[in-house]
Amino acid sequence: MREHDRPLHDLIARYSADDAWRPSRP
Repeated sequence: MREHDRPLHDLIARYSADDAWRPSRP
C-alpha cells in the first residue's frame, strides 16, 4: 500500500470499528 493511501485506509478502518461498536441507530 502506498504511504499516501495509508492514512485514509486507517481512517476508514477506524470508522468501521466505530460503527461495529456503536448500537444500531434508533
